[in-house]
Amino acid sequence: MPIGKNAKIQKYSCAINPTPYYEQHYERGIKTTRDLSLQKLNALINTMAFFFINTIAFLFSKEIFILALAFASNNSA
Repeated sequence: MPIGKNAKIQKYSCAINPTPYYEQHYERGIKTTRDLSLQKLNALINTMAFFFINTIAFLFSKEIFILALAFASNNSA
């Protein structure tokens, strides 16, 4: 996150760091169309990554739970 002279740079910056051209626009208080599309793209990527990682973690934990149950039942018999 770039460290800017005023709060607008901090407020509107996203994971894709804006170039100095956009920082000049931030100082004038203008959000450009490309910056808004970058923010939307960044939000979409974050959402997809969140669901992807959660799905993998859920399946992995379920598999470990089933394996643990099978191991426990085999040992007790």
